[in-house]
Amino acid sequence: MKSKGMLSAVVFFFLLLILLHFLMPIFNGSALPLIVLSGSMHPFMRVGDIVISQSVSPDDLVIGDVITFHPPTAEEDVFVTHRIISIISEDPLVFQTKGDANEDLDPFFVSGDAVKGKIVFVIPYAGYLPQNSKNKTLFVLLILLPATILILDEIKNIVLYSNPVKARKAEKRKRKLSRRTSYTVQSKYLVSITCLCCILFLLLLSPYFGANGWFTLPNEYTKNNPNELSSVLVLTSENGIQNPFYPGYSVISPSNSTTMDLKQEARTSVSYVPYILPVFWIISLSQLHPLMPMISIFILYTTLILLLTLPIWYRKIIKKKRQNYRQRLYRLRRYLHFV
Repeated sequence: MKSKGMLSAVVFFFLLLILLHFLMPIFNGSALPLIVLSGSMHPFMRVGDIVISQSVSPDDLVIGDVITFHPPTAEEDVFVTHRIISIISEDPLVFQTKGDANEDLDPFFVSGDAVKGKIVFVIPYAGYLPQNSKNKTLFVLLILLPATILILDEIKNIVLYSNPVKARKAEKRKRKLSRRTSYTVQSKYLVSITCLCCILFLLLLSPYFGANGWFTLPNEYTKNNPNELSSVLVLTSENGIQNPFYPGYSVISPSNSTTMDLKQEARTSVSYVPYILPVFWIISLSQLHPLMPMISIFILYTTLILLLTLPIWYRKIIKKKRQNYRQRLYRLRRYLHFV
């Protein structure tokens, strides 16, 4: 196997393993995908997002966790996803919940038996596709048009290969072209685009550098946002969760400020980044390290720009057809004749 083919196979196998890792819990029923239909948890998750709720033991839940549960007065197939703000009782286990965007507490308590899972991942806006699957325009653009193109291409191949002579000529032409075709990386363009991305994101993230890290904060922490973009502030305590300062994050619009009650002076992880990633992603990354959201923004968007500019720095080259021996000899004779 050629090195290029082996590399493609390794990449495909690696991506397949990642896909199976995320899909297997859904197949075996330990994870539940849900579409967000209301804004009660905005901006932690937005309307149209798909959230993955992983089965978990109620005894492992703590204040600050976002859980999916079956409300006591709702129909059997109705689920609510809200945050735990207090534990009413431990035997039996009973939680008090609230939506981040709601001013009031939920008008009911949630028993441990009613909990279906804990939110472990959010896919932004992915819920709009199944919600709009009956839209005629989307059906034509996303399903009917690609299917028509594939069918026409297959009909063309059937007609072409129905004639053995034409089929042999086409295969011979393909083999010759494949031998003459290669791909090359235009280093100067790749380096230029990468440097441009580095400069762009350094300018974008430079106002946020000094605000990320571990700090001893007062019991009431106020943060101003003088930047042109909305920003996300995430405070994480030393034990790795947002508790005791509920809900542990805030989205600050430009030229505004927010005040968060930490209950007491404490050493706290502070992540402060522009609002260009989903809030759930920023919170999850900040629990790994205060700088992880900023690093992820740089890597994610640089990779996206490089993929969008792939035709510029990764080009196909068709080598010129080699002249055979007789043609070269004939040209050499004519040259010597004129000399």
